[in-house]
Amino acid sequence: MFNDRSGNNTEVQDKIIIIMAVAAVIFISLIIRIGYLQIFKNNNLSAKSQRIREKIIRINPIRGRILTNDSQIVANNIKNYNVYIYPKSLSKNLDMRQKSLIYLGRVLNYQYTDIEYMISNTKMVDDKILIAENVSFDTFIKITENSESMPGIEAEERTIRNYPFKNRMSHVLGQIGAINENEYKKFKDQGYKRNDWIGKTGIEGSYEKELKGEEGHKVYSVDATRNMSSIILERSKEPIPGYEVELSINFELQKAAEDILADRTGGMVVMKPATGEVLAMASFPNYDPNIYILSNDANYEAKKKLDLDTKGTPLRNRTIQAEYPPGSTFKMVPAFAILEENIVPLSKTYFCNGSYRLNNERFGCWSVHGSENLYDAITNSCDVYFYNTSLLITIERISQYAN
Repeated sequence: MFNDRSGNNTEVQDKIIIIMAVAAVIFISLIIRIGYLQIFKNNNLSAKSQRIREKIIRINPIRGRILTNDSQIVANNIKNYNVYIYPKSLSKNLDMRQKSLIYLGRVLNYQYTDIEYMISNTKMVDDKILIAENVSFDTFIKITENSESMPGIEAEERTIRNYPFKNRMSHVLGQIGAINENEYKKFKDQGYKRNDWIGKTGIEGSYEKELKGEEGHKVYSVDATRNMSSIILERSKEPIPGYEVELSINFELQKAAEDILADRTGGMVVMKPATGEVLAMASFPNYDPNIYILSNDANYEAKKKLDLDTKGTPLRNRTIQAEYPPGSTFKMVPAFAILEENIVPLSKTYFCNGSYRLNNERFGCWSVHGSENLYDAITNSCDVYFYNTSLLITIERISQYAN
């Protein structure tokens, strides 16, 4: 009795052919993939590889100063020291990471667990976390001296906005603050990052583009342990400071207007009629825009108090953000009509006994003035004179001159 092995040999040969075909397909696929990466993706992968070997540190530009027309600096910049953590750059060695954070906590008088909590709860793992703001120069030096042994922890010197005259001109200057989510979505295409600051109101907001300047960066080479070594000068770029903005506001006139207004709720504007230039703009209640710069407890309470003051509304610039009846300023309209068309002789007087009666209604004047001609009525702001003359001018003419 003989075994027929030919069927088994054929089956084995078929399996070998299948395996060789699969191996050939895999080999050809790898060749195609390698060729694609080498030929078509080479530049992209080279750039990515370059980024992995480099560390880019953004350098914010110095914000432009704001001056009055008599060269008084009303918004400038001062030095400030902050401490940041770059989560992705922290040491991968757990012992080294813990020692670094414990030392940082000792220097800042923080608990190690609190620092870890801040890191684990941040949403910006790809960016830096502000751990301590406005630290002393001594603290800045302690952290800087140990930066090589504490990867991912950096103390940075920066400039922050400063308003040397505090409440004075606060509504004119406005304020800056950390960019919010809506602002970030709107301006991210213009190069803004989530940690940036932006002008919110007043001149700071209106001239944000001019004041901001252009950011720079320093590029460092990174070693195998992800520590920064030498700076790559040819790939680094110095920041460009923002433009200075000179206002039409005259500082001495501004002070005079604010002092006249004192602590009375209201607004006052001084203008040059020939050009429309605003020489002074005062509004009260006002506020100190410096409270929006640093995030300490005192500033937090001050901001909270402003937000809750719905009666005084100190954040409102009453000269441009509130509506008021024109009151006695409107007397210039009928007065101009009288002068232009000689509707009423300039010597003609009307007697003011403190009120004017039209039909069955009585309209009061703010005082008893006696006999008043046009010049007297303008000088004393006499309502009764203008009640009488406005009937002669007619509503149509008043509307014409008002327009």
